[in-house]
Parts: sequence; C-alpha cells; structure tokens
Amino acid sequence: MSYQSTTPNFDLPQWVYSDPPQMNDFNTAFANIDEKAIPNDEKGAANGVATLNSSGKLAQMPSASDVGAVPTTRTINGKALSSNISLTAADVGAVSQTVYELTPQNGWEAASAASACHLIVTGKLAALTARLRAPSTTINSNNSLIFNLPSGVIPTKYIDVVLSCGGDISKAGGVQIGTDGRVVVFAGELGTVNDPYSIDAVFLIN
Repeated sequence: MSYQSTTPNFDLPQWVYSDPPQMNDFNTAFANIDEKAIPNDEKGAANGVATLNSSGKLAQMPSASDVGAVPTTRTINGKALSSNISLTAADVGAVSQTVYELTPQNGWEAASAASACHLIVTGKLAALTARLRAPSTTINSNNSLIFNLPSGVIPTKYIDVVLSCGGDISKAGGVQIGTDGRVVVFAGELGTVNDPYSIDAVFLIN
C-alpha cells in the first residue's frame, strides 16, 4: 500500500481516506515509533538533568553547575554562600568608623542636653566635636582637663586648637590634644562661664 506522506520526526505514514491502511502499515508505523522513541530510563541521561523515574516524574532537579549558578561551596572572605552573609568594612577593604560619646570632667559640662560631645574615628582620622560650659573663668591644674580620649585613640602629634565662644575672640581660649590622649585647656582666664565654648578638631591618630 502507498501513502501520501510521513510525519517529520518518526516517519509515521499519513494515509488518505481513499486508500485505507492494512495491518502491515500499522506494523511499520509501530516499528518506527519503537526505533525512534527514547525510553524513559534514557531521558536526560546525557547530563543527569530531568531524569524521569518509573512514574514518569522528575527524579533529579538541575544542579548549580547545570544552570550556571555559583556553587554554594564558594565563599567570600571565608563566609559560605549557602545563606545570607553580612560583610564588614574589612571584608571589602573599606575603612571602619567608630563614634565615641565623651563625658566632660572636672566641672566641665555639655552646654545642653542636645549639645554634641563626641569623637568620630574613621580609619586613621579622628574628628572631635564638643560644646561645653566652663567650670570657672580661671583655668588651672584642677580644672584644665576636659576629656581623656578613648583608649587607643592617640594623636600622632600634639594638636593645638581654639576653644571658641560664639565667635567672640575676647572670650576664646586654647586647647591642646596631647599624645597622651588628654584634652586640656591652657591655664589662664576665660571670658565667661555662661556662654558655651566649642571645640572642633580633626587630627591623625596612630
């Protein structure tokens, strides 16, 4: 028997109504299917992806390498990628920053509850900001020390800065930040104890 055409994949005969098929034609079609169809146990065998089990279900999900994903065995600075990670400044070579709140001593006080008295250390750079009220107009060894800097925060050299008073130079004083970590007002007379004094200094530390 003859037929007009075959299917493109399995070469199955496509009959026409005017020429009905015979049993041999069916046998030929089944033989083509049996030859060209892929058995279940061979599906996905090339790389182990999408393998089917006996029920025709997926028996294996694609691995990271199958889809080009980064393996979870890799790490960033020793931190596994198998879960969320938090990077520190050191992990990415960034400079760390620490903020210290400073407490005035020897009668010196923060000018108000909202006044800043803190030290910000960024790498080897320190920035001191303080707004204060003096204990007396007379500064001597009993009240000259305002702060001790936090342990380990030591200027590379002595730093002399202005103890300013609202822009009024007649009331201003001088402050030294020492390599011993002490923030000390120079002895002498200040113009007032009522108006706030400010210290703003930026310096290198060891």
